[in-house]
Amino acid sequence: MVTSYDVAISDWKYAGLLAPSVARLHKLATVEKRLILRSFGHLETVDHAAVSQVLKQTFSNW
Repeated sequence: MVTSYDVAISDWKYAGLLAPSVARLHKLATVEKRLILRSFGHLETVDHAAVSQVLKQTFSNW
């Protein structure tokens, strides 16, 4: 089920991901940096901007 908190990663291959992916912004977690063993990919500028826009809209209501 896709929600308004989901952002499709448009350039998932270039981002280093193995399949079409979605950033689920309603399922955020904080993790200590030392517990992260590896990275799955990275956001390109366009995808980073889309994620930032949804986060700003979400948290501007607080």
